[in-house]
Amino acid sequence: VTRYRPNTVAPIARVTGVFTDQLQTNLSSLPRFTTGSRLSLLFDSIDLKTVPEKRLFRCRIMSGVKTADEVGGTRESPEFRTWLPASKETQYDWTPREPGTYTFAVQAIDRDLNYSEPATLVLHVFAPWYANAWVLYPGGASFAGLGLIALLATTKARRRKREARELRERLFAEEQKARAIAEN
Repeated sequence: VTRYRPNTVAPIARVTGVFTDQLQTNLSSLPRFTTGSRLSLLFDSIDLKTVPEKRLFRCRIMSGVKTADEVGGTRESPEFRTWLPASKETQYDWTPREPGTYTFAVQAIDRDLNYSEPATLVLHVFAPWYANAWVLYPGGASFAGLGLIALLATTKARRRKREARELRERLFAEEQKARAIAEN
């Protein structure tokens, strides 16, 4: 006869790294990431009573800098429903679309459905130089201006060629006429 005692100690969740083109494990000095780049956020838990195959995690990304207290929320709060469904995955892939500061939060869930305190990671995302409005609009205007200049230069060159061809044809016709008169 055995007696099952549910665990009352919550597991500890932790973010272990960020993978882009290389693994970043020093989470205190992460580089800034560009919009459109794929980030793989790696996490794990410290839980000695739940086998690793049975551990569940849930995560979410919010804009702005949030503390662990602001992230969690109670079961009745609307923020509680914004968590992604729990899964066994220890990696979350995310591609930021907008520049800004984001907070990634992850919670570990053990076999007795005890939720850990959220582990958070602040990510800074910026637009690449070519998507910056201070570069995009003047650059676009410059390319449009160069295109207009090229169009005007092409039109002028074609008109000169057409005038030169017409002048050659007129001179050839006058020369033919002068020969005909000289032969008669």
